[in-house]
Amino acid sequence: MLEIKTADLSRNELYDDLKDLFEVSFSLEKSEADFFFRYKYIPHNCVVCLKDNQLVSALHMFYTNILDKELKKEHAYYLYGAATLPEFRNMGFMKKTIDYANNIARDKGCKYSVLLPANDGLERFYEKLGYHSLFKANFLEFTFYELKKIAGYNENNKLAPDTEHNVEKFKYSTFEEIREKFYSLAYDVCWDEKHIRSIVNASDFYSKADIKSILREKSYAICHLDLSGENTVEVIELGMVEPPDIAEIKLLLCAILSLMPAKMYIFRVPVGRVDFLEKLCDNKKLKNWGMIKSLGKAGVNLPDTKRPPYLGLTLD
Repeated sequence: MLEIKTADLSRNELYDDLKDLFEVSFSLEKSEADFFFRYKYIPHNCVVCLKDNQLVSALHMFYTNILDKELKKEHAYYLYGAATLPEFRNMGFMKKTIDYANNIARDKGCKYSVLLPANDGLERFYEKLGYHSLFKANFLEFTFYELKKIAGYNENNKLAPDTEHNVEKFKYSTFEEIREKFYSLAYDVCWDEKHIRSIVNASDFYSKADIKSILREKSYAICHLDLSGENTVEVIELGMVEPPDIAEIKLLLCAILSLMPAKMYIFRVPVGRVDFLEKLCDNKKLKNWGMIKSLGKAGVNLPDTKRPPYLGLTLD
């Protein structure tokens, strides 16, 4: 017998099954799965697929907003952690699970469903379900010395006095305010203060990475240092008050270099919005970074391709 429902309607022992599925499917350590299920798991936003009372597929839904073509906020759900046990894959269970999730979203008045495929090979699968690639990101790679030269980094400007990096002193409302101003184009995804807070504090549980955040009055950066030996910092998101000020960007770069020294730096940035960095980067890659599906009749009107929409803060 096949049954699809939300986890809050399931038996209590399903919690452990969900954690095991999440951990195995994404090759996570126990501490990483513990973080997600402690801070992000919401039973009524988790859709499960059971075959003969055995968990075979599951996904998690995060409520958010998307700016439509008129820059009006519309309700949406971000689907995350879609996983199926290996022995039950290619049997249609995930399609049924996603369809069920999107029906929930429609019933709650959501206009869009968005997701980030775990790998490029899954894009084709999601296309068959009505999703199409819309969000993009530029990955800019710099060596320490390249970034040092760009920032004008020296002993006197390592850390500007108005730069905060102690998470206990952060004003998370400032993160959200800056983000709303910077990510303000059609179909940009709007993440709220609660979601930003959980990303910033994830370092307490992720043993494979050191996550540091930097907050200034007009800019911020959320950085991820790989502890597996690569000695690479990925700036998973940065934001600044529009229009971007070159002097402000340099102060932010100096803070990153000072707080997270590494051999290499990779910046994940929205396309066409940090021209100063993009023009100075010799090693950059444009990638599809998220897919969208309209849950209504309006569809999705393709925005300006020179500055495509940005998903951001995806828990990847």
